[in-house]
Amino acid sequence: MRITSATYEQRKDWVTTMARQLSSKDFSENYELPSTGILWEGDLDLNGKRAENIRGVLDIEEFHAYDRFELIALVEKEGGLVAVLEIEEVNDSRITMSSSWDARCEVAVPEDRRKALLGLVSPPPPPTVHETAWTFGDISIVLASILSAFSPKTVGSKVVKVDEFLAALVAAILRHDGAKDRVKGQMRIVMSDLFYPLVSTGVGKRSGRPEDYVLATHRGRVGAYLRRSLAAPIESLVVFVYTIEAMGLDPEVDVAELERVRALGATHVIVAVRADAGPRAPLTPTRFISNLAGGNREADLWSADEIRKISKEVVAYDDEWAVVADAD
Repeated sequence: MRITSATYEQRKDWVTTMARQLSSKDFSENYELPSTGILWEGDLDLNGKRAENIRGVLDIEEFHAYDRFELIALVEKEGGLVAVLEIEEVNDSRITMSSSWDARCEVAVPEDRRKALLGLVSPPPPPTVHETAWTFGDISIVLASILSAFSPKTVGSKVVKVDEFLAALVAAILRHDGAKDRVKGQMRIVMSDLFYPLVSTGVGKRSGRPEDYVLATHRGRVGAYLRRSLAAPIESLVVFVYTIEAMGLDPEVDVAELERVRALGATHVIVAVRADAGPRAPLTPTRFISNLAGGNREADLWSADEIRKISKEVVAYDDEWAVVADAD
């Protein structure tokens, strides 16, 4: 039974304690096998012949040239190696094995061992959107880790048709006039209204009905958000994209984030998607208070009149508009 290197790495600790410690041992030394590595103890019928008082121990045979691993069972009796069997299948109660001479057998294994085997051979979960690179010709697009607009459930603006949206974005990137960028490689791309159906806006008109809201966690805080089904019709769509070179030159770039997107082969990184409706959103009440409390140096320079003006804008907007979110 083959397991991929990714699966192997994900279960490295379990494999180490369950099997790998046996790989370099000579069984002629009567090495005492750890109980955690034993798949079964008892009798075994192998190609019509019955062997008694044996035990099977899990190990892994590595094929470095093919970047894969095979699960095998070392059949041992009184300290000596009797056979090496490849594990072919793990079902509800038994495992099926075969040898190099095509002998086949089945054996019942304890429940905890069977579950451990199933955990080891299960395919790795599919990559998340933040572990994926979308390649279109010479352009390879990766999402910034802080970007949640592509997640299945999110708060605020959301891309609802990912592949179509990215294809449209690549076309826009190819047409983009870099001479207009305020900083080279930091692109602000305004998308045509032809692509509005590919996204959902991040806001809607506030409702007075409790059933129109859902609880969601955003930036570490649990809050009440308008259901996405009540999102307002989109009026503008802007995407912010950095080339990998521009990201590397950003003095505030997170080094680990830069290494992550480079490892995925990115040429471009989407850092924000703004699908807007209604008036231009001011600061949220929480952000406004945070800025006044020292969260933004610019706020230190605001006059009393400026603070009153911004306060009125924040209150007026918050009274009429609410951020939307997906329900669980």
